[in-house]
Amino acid sequence: MKRQNLRGLSFVQLTLFVIGSFGCHGPTTGDIDLMARLARQSGEQRLGVALLGTGAINVIWPLNPPVRRIVQIGDKSIGGRPALLVDWGRALAVQDIGKWRVMDLHGNVIVETERNVNGIGAVLQRENARLLFWGGKYRTAVTGVYLGDLRTHHVRTVQEWVIDSNHGDPALSASFTGANGSSIRICRGFENYVLDFDGSVVEGLALDLEETAESPDGRFVVGRQRSGTLLVVESTTRKTWDTGIASLGPSKWDPSSQYVLCVTLTHAPFWMAQTSITIVDVLHHATMRTVAIAPDDRYHPYEWIILPPG
Repeated sequence: MKRQNLRGLSFVQLTLFVIGSFGCHGPTTGDIDLMARLARQSGEQRLGVALLGTGAINVIWPLNPPVRRIVQIGDKSIGGRPALLVDWGRALAVQDIGKWRVMDLHGNVIVETERNVNGIGAVLQRENARLLFWGGKYRTAVTGVYLGDLRTHHVRTVQEWVIDSNHGDPALSASFTGANGSSIRICRGFENYVLDFDGSVVEGLALDLEETAESPDGRFVVGRQRSGTLLVVESTTRKTWDTGIASLGPSKWDPSSQYVLCVTLTHAPFWMAQTSITIVDVLHHATMRTVAIAPDDRYHPYEWIILPPG
């Protein structure tokens, strides 16, 4: 998906961004207690919501009142290459020619590893020096999930699929799972399973959900049902909660495993359609919605970020 910052916004989008930045849009709606809990956690843990642009990160911290800031990271950090926010927004995975460059927000290279795909998603496991990523393989009709060893700089294939030109490629997502992140959870379309690093199947998961994401503590899984609404599943008891939220793209867990970040489309005529940021509290079954950073009618890859608002 295309990423945008202020330089990439149209006049209408820029106007909406500026209006939103000064709080003149419609108020944030939803559960009042959730807003208070999230504001408290944001203040204590510096937790915000971010969208990576070209040379900058657009961030909103859900404080009371909300704080918005554009964090400059400099074009030299990315060099005009595609990049993804990883490690709760504390690092960038830059897709350079033939290699991934994992960098901090000051432009310092942490580590590099080979790259063989146009990545659409990535997860950094900093403590074990691993980069899990997925996307379409160079110059082929193949998509896959790959694991980069940041110590040896080599990449192994976890799983690959040939793209069906007649039916398109199903949505694909992946994450580390299990004790110390020792396995890989993959969701392709509505198929969910757990693999070893060598690609052998550990467990098939009876979840009829798309773009699933497991909470960092492994207690919950969230994914989109065939109806389009977001479902939360408790991993051990299999209890479910249908949030009723129609989401776009993958959802993202915060570090505490309590909050899910998702993108939703407002109910409006198509010429007025905009996306909103919706936050789900899975412990209290509560939701809140606020204006998106890039309020157009497309999905944008928002991420949780841990960064001081000052």
